[in-house]
Amino acid sequence: MAVVLPAVGVLPFVLLGVCVVTARGRARASQVISVAALFNGLFAAWVYWDTPYVHPDPQGGLIFMLMPVLGVLGALALLIDRAVTKPRPS
Repeated sequence: MAVVLPAVGVLPFVLLGVCVVTARGRARASQVISVAALFNGLFAAWVYWDTPYVHPDPQGGLIFMLMPVLGVLGALALLIDRAVTKPRPS
């Protein structure tokens, strides 16, 4: 269990990294995915900081199980969009 929880916490950022790498060569897709990855990272950092220090309560630990799930859903949406859309002819 000591390896599973950190792996689940890092999984959204790995998927976002895959999105960024697969969007190379497509300027607009790369920009959109990079901005989404930036907002995801900033939001996750804010929530992980806010939960224990600003709003501490016994149920705050649930955020460490909820945030990776939300991050994975967002990254999967970007991956699906990347797979479905076709590049514009140049």
